[in-house]
Amino acid sequence: MRSNSAVSCGPFDLIETIGRGGMAQVWRGIHRGQQVPVAVKVITGAKATDPAYVERFEREVQAVAALDHPGIVTVFDYGRVSELAAQADPQLTAHSPYLAMEFARGGTLRERPLIRDWPSLRLFILDILDALAYAHARDVIHRDIKPENILCQIDGAQLRFKLSDFGIAHAADTGLNTDTQSYDGASAGTPYYMPPEQLTGEWRDFGPWTDLYALGCLVYELVCGRPPYEESNFIRLANMHLNMPFPELEPRFVVPDELDGFIRKLVAKKPHQRFGRAADAACALGMLPVPEETTGVGMAPLPDDIDVGAETLTPTQANSLGDVDLDQAPTLLDPSSFDDPSSFAEQEDLSSLQTETFVTRTLVTLPQTEASGLQVPREVGSETIELAPVDFDPPPPFPDSWRPGVDEAQSDQLVGVGLGLFGLRTIPFVDRDAPRDTIWRALGEVFDDAKLRVVSLRGGLGTGKSRLAEWLSRRAHELGVATVLKATHSRQGGPLEGIPRMLENFFAAWSLGRSETYERVYSVLRRRGNSRSSLDAQELENQARGLTELMRPSSKARSREEGPRFLFTSPGERHVWLTRFLEVLASERPVILWADDVPWGDETLSWVTHLLDVDTPLPVLVLLTSRDDMLDAREEVAAHITRLEAHERAQVVRVDPLAEDDHAELIRRTLRLDAALSRQVKERTAGNPLFAVQLIGDWVSRGILEVGRDGFSLRQGAASTLPRDIHDLWIQRVEKLLDDFEPERRHDLRVALELAAMLGRYVDEAEWREVCRQQGVEASEELARRMVEQGLVRRERSGASFVHSMLAESLREAAQRVGRAEEYHLACVRAIEALHPNSPLETARRRALHLIGAGRLHEALDPLKDAIHYGNDRGDYRASLMLLEKREELADRLGLGDEDRCRVESMWVRAQIEIPMGDSTKAFAYAERAAEIAERHGWHVDLGHALVVKARVLRDRAEYDTALAVLERAGEELARVDDAIGLLFVCFAKGFIHMRRGKLAVARSFFDEALAYARELEDQPRVAEILSQVGYSWFAENNYERARQVLADALEVAERLGSLVSISSCSRHLGEIARFEGNWDEAREHYERAMGIERSRGARNEHLDRLNLVLVAIATGRFAHSYAELLGLRQIFEQRDMHFALPVIEVALVTSAAGLGDPDAFDAAWQRASKLVDNLNATDKDIGWLANRAADACERAGWPHRADQMRRLARAHHVEGS
Repeated sequence: MRSNSAVSCGPFDLIETIGRGGMAQVWRGIHRGQQVPVAVKVITGAKATDPAYVERFEREVQAVAALDHPGIVTVFDYGRVSELAAQADPQLTAHSPYLAMEFARGGTLRERPLIRDWPSLRLFILDILDALAYAHARDVIHRDIKPENILCQIDGAQLRFKLSDFGIAHAADTGLNTDTQSYDGASAGTPYYMPPEQLTGEWRDFGPWTDLYALGCLVYELVCGRPPYEESNFIRLANMHLNMPFPELEPRFVVPDELDGFIRKLVAKKPHQRFGRAADAACALGMLPVPEETTGVGMAPLPDDIDVGAETLTPTQANSLGDVDLDQAPTLLDPSSFDDPSSFAEQEDLSSLQTETFVTRTLVTLPQTEASGLQVPREVGSETIELAPVDFDPPPPFPDSWRPGVDEAQSDQLVGVGLGLFGLRTIPFVDRDAPRDTIWRALGEVFDDAKLRVVSLRGGLGTGKSRLAEWLSRRAHELGVATVLKATHSRQGGPLEGIPRMLENFFAAWSLGRSETYERVYSVLRRRGNSRSSLDAQELENQARGLTELMRPSSKARSREEGPRFLFTSPGERHVWLTRFLEVLASERPVILWADDVPWGDETLSWVTHLLDVDTPLPVLVLLTSRDDMLDAREEVAAHITRLEAHERAQVVRVDPLAEDDHAELIRRTLRLDAALSRQVKERTAGNPLFAVQLIGDWVSRGILEVGRDGFSLRQGAASTLPRDIHDLWIQRVEKLLDDFEPERRHDLRVALELAAMLGRYVDEAEWREVCRQQGVEASEELARRMVEQGLVRRERSGASFVHSMLAESLREAAQRVGRAEEYHLACVRAIEALHPNSPLETARRRALHLIGAGRLHEALDPLKDAIHYGNDRGDYRASLMLLEKREELADRLGLGDEDRCRVESMWVRAQIEIPMGDSTKAFAYAERAAEIAERHGWHVDLGHALVVKARVLRDRAEYDTALAVLERAGEELARVDDAIGLLFVCFAKGFIHMRRGKLAVARSFFDEALAYARELEDQPRVAEILSQVGYSWFAENNYERARQVLADALEVAERLGSLVSISSCSRHLGEIARFEGNWDEAREHYERAMGIERSRGARNEHLDRLNLVLVAIATGRFAHSYAELLGLRQIFEQRDMHFALPVIEVALVTSAAGLGDPDAFDAAWQRASKLVDNLNATDKDIGWLANRAADACERAGWPHRADQMRRLARAHHVEGS
């Protein structure tokens, strides 16, 4: 319908409607200033004024505005219809949203008879896959692939296709104001092309495969002239997609036989059975034969014998589920409801729920052709032929160069047209070819030899380090050659950062509770399992529990948490679990692990260091980005990164400011400025890409640019003063943005923005809302939208991030200058406490840092102490030590004396940390000094804990009497203040020492006391540990039945907790019982389980279990095997300073030599063993057991003197001979 006169809509004139649907009209329009033709989609109907829908619509447009690809229709602008426009044309509704797009003159695929042979079909599929690969690499899933959303473009004899309507498809990674547990829009799409996960609203399972399913249905329709499933009843149609076999291909023109398998791979019912990437599908398509009989291009003249009398594509009655009346037809379906056909028998036909918007066209029917290797059209109802799936295993081959298909600069037609979305556009790369070549080669090397490599991108503020990492991540994703994981970091830390958030993004586990997270992780891992990385049932469960723990840490303070728990006892264990996860991913295709702003990511850095020590194949490229000033501020971290960069498989890539000519080219390609203005920008920004782009963005947002003959220039009268640096520029941009709001709102909006910055670069929406509530201001979605539009903020799942860390820092500095920072920090503390009341230890570090920022140094001491204890509980002693040093720094700033109680606390806590870090001398000195001061001041708690640490050092030195005396005193002090935690440590330590000395009944009495304290404290990990020791004590007394009962109880607790340390310990003890009872197979089974667990933990105890398995080999007479194994184990234990096991190893060598009948080997081994055994301060049941077997072997060998030696040794260790 043509309007009587053009209707003004923003910068566009609407000329006539060229399409109409249930939810939108499409107008042909023109940009008034530049006379560029546009297509304007105006939302109509009830949704046009639904605030929630309009908000989602605008967020989705923002998400896709950066898509700049020849196969995707360009989005120019968006806005809302004005009152004047609505008055000018009754078809329009005031305030309804509109979207202005590139105008394609070729019409839609539904309208044009263009796909009529194999070459044109192949070209079409490749065009769409290319566009989808680009979009998917930018986290945008279309979710409504259909003929109406594919535009045809004819350039001379060349036919190409463009995807449209990304503006109302759903971005896969947006959500500043999105409840990520809702299903809003989850089933938006067109039922004839929708995959099962979309029909059932399983939005967490959406991914590239979601669009590929729709493409498969569309390709089937192009080949057969009808969609794969035809049904007017929505529920029946959904049931077909969910449960019915995909129909046999009945082509209307000649296609390769293998096309059927290709399509079936696209449309597999389960997402993980489809192609994982568009590039995978494109690679598989390239393997299909190209028939010689159909080598023409799709636009060639039609043959004379072609029947043009039918429709090309069957008109589908359902255009989009967006048109369905949701009160009449559900969009979120429960597949179980389809078991009963009556559940959908009475549903209305789609024809009564939809509005037809298609234009039918003629069907091209080719004559049947007999050709080898081709599938010709069959009669309807012919026998179904099941073809094998495409024989393709990702990833696709790695290209030598990244250059083919690299992102192109924006089209010239954007000049003056697309400024409304300038802040969201992709900025073109200029120069940077050398660093791109370097990191591309590094990825290629990873691809070729499956060995991990590290590339460290270093440079100053705004030089483009993160941009390079982002470019490689996207390009590799597009080409299907890598899976990308990204971990972000900032000084403040927060819920949207680090390894937990990286995992949460990968598993789409946003906003899930602990149980739900476990179920999600388990499900994804189970689906991803394949022949190259298979996990058995127990491994799968443990892996899922461990990854859940990394995302949703449990706490000793919450013993009854929902969901299965898992207990990590060290960073090394966490690193092993993360590495196993990488191995699973990398078995499919190489992985890019991008750690952004890594100087703030201590845990990530430690993991990368661990990865470089992994000696198994691991095709992973680690990208680290570091700002020079960050490294200057953290000397210890800088030294860590420097050591890491010195590794033979690591390299440094400097990212410096652009050269003058390249900088000028960047400015020109960002926006065509006239020569004079371009020169000003170049001189002021001095080669800094970030500064240049932000400066131009500022001018665009202020509307002070005008189009001249040679490009944009500043409008006459506009202020031309350039900011001094990027900090001034960002504050200027923020002030201009706030000036666009009503004067009475500006102060509160400024406060809301500064509060967001106070939370950090990555802002959790719930925390932003709560901190704003604490300050009595609104967390404005409108403010967030405007920040996104101007390129100052990016949307994240359940939050947002400032475009650069320095923008957040600039806002914090601005708040500091006007005296608001202190109250903001306190508001952050209150918000964190309000939102995370059950996580006091987990949030202690953040609360402490905010208290320091507020100048409440003394109040920060306790949360810092809590954070240190939390780190110790997790075995993260290095992080605890850094926090302890921070606490000491605060004590210095507060002027606390050497004998202040805070200092004493730090001393004995430092002593606790030094023991597992391997410096018992330091630990003893700190503990002794703390005890002296605490005793002088009568601080019972500090004295007691200091003495406990001192006693532990004495115990490890085997000074048992002294250790017991110190523990006795510690218990007296801690009992005075009823310190249950300290008394638990005292009782457990006493029991451990008495166990070492062979006083088993006494040991159990102390263990029983410790167990009572542990249960009172609900410290289940300690319960499992104590029960394990009690069970072993019964075993040492030869009460095997009692030992087995207690160990079973310990094992039950340990398995419930996911405490691998205790599970391994219990299994080992049960193996001992079985061995001493002569049940060799059972013993071997327990030992092997313990060894498997230790290997999975990356712990040293694996070699203890190897030793135990050697003892089983001795028991079963495999002396040659045991002797060889023992020689290797002796070397390992000596190298690792694990001397406690050497006496057993040497006596086992004696026994093996006796079994082999080798007297020389026996005498040599006994010479070494006797020295070690004589120095033992306690009996050892294994030595007695081995000695008895050695005596038996000596008697068989006819060596009576040697046999007597061994009997005496056995009796000395309380084992009687046969």
